[in-house]
Amino acid sequence: MHDFSIKEKNVLKVLEDMAKHFDAEFNKEFSCSLLHLNNQKGKGFVTAYELFPGLAAIIYSLTFSEDVILTVNEEDMNPLYFIFCLKGSLKHKFSSENQYKSIHSQQNVIITSSVTDNNIFYFPANQKIECSFIYLFRESDPISGDKEKLKYLRKGMSEILTQIGDINGYKYFGQIRPDTGHYLDRVIHNDKKGVIARLFIEASILNILALQLEHHKEQKDSPNPYKPPLRKDEIKRLLEVCNYISNNLDKPLNLQGISEMSNLNPKKVQTGFRYLFGTSANNYLRNVRLEAALEMLQTSELSISEIVYKIGLSSRSYFSKIFMERYGYLPSVYQKEIESHNKLLHNETSPDLPVVR
Repeated sequence: MHDFSIKEKNVLKVLEDMAKHFDAEFNKEFSCSLLHLNNQKGKGFVTAYELFPGLAAIIYSLTFSEDVILTVNEEDMNPLYFIFCLKGSLKHKFSSENQYKSIHSQQNVIITSSVTDNNIFYFPANQKIECSFIYLFRESDPISGDKEKLKYLRKGMSEILTQIGDINGYKYFGQIRPDTGHYLDRVIHNDKKGVIARLFIEASILNILALQLEHHKEQKDSPNPYKPPLRKDEIKRLLEVCNYISNNLDKPLNLQGISEMSNLNPKKVQTGFRYLFGTSANNYLRNVRLEAALEMLQTSELSISEIVYKIGLSSRSYFSKIFMERYGYLPSVYQKEIESHNKLLHNETSPDLPVVR
């Protein structure tokens, strides 16, 4: 069992202290630091970003060899935590609580505590964890250029804190939706370096938080925001099917197939998908395929026909139609824009990627 305590507000310093504690390699650049763990205590990476005053993130992608308890003294920090668990699971409790509450794969959590109540996170041994901790600080002194970036986020945070009221320990548990998961996957599996990496992470995290604030408001406004329409084991089965879908996009699957795989009737499947992802099962399938196609267009040299095959569609014209509806570009036009961008990038210029809506 490893116990590690945090009191430092600066996440880059937090990661440096963590590296010393775990005898890990540590590298630091402007507003970014990287911990590389490769010893008897575990394997993997942890990355920290100071995006701008008031907003920071720590990204975990590693496996600890022993249980790790991370205690955060909130006397100086006390941020609003946005936690997104993409893979594996961890646990959380306030220091005033006796029992941990699990944060499972594909869950997102909003947490805030009083300055006298520490946050305690438990990372289990021998389990690959991929998660993102985003910190939005209650008070900061942003420089003039950053004020507009934080304006929307602070407004959203203010609304959440108003809803919380005088509650000292607040937790909100939800599910990661596909639109949020798309940006989260980019953050955790980012392979870019230097300034490009920082700008890429900053844009992705701002999108994640904007979407999360919208989803939080939607659930808060619903008649029964805390009562899931399905049992825990039924939700778990649907999430397992979602993992299968993500890893087998080339295989045909529809509502009936999901019903058979999850052992739930079609009505329950639809109810579960609307609860978890805010859309129908068929729309979820289409959105996952389109997000995968967008990623392939950006990162591979596959032809459009090859991409259509890989995402399990049979009609290139249908693919072009739904891609245009979602992103505002025909895939052929978007592919040409990407190719042009890459050529300019090799010439050491800094063009913008085409913006998909």
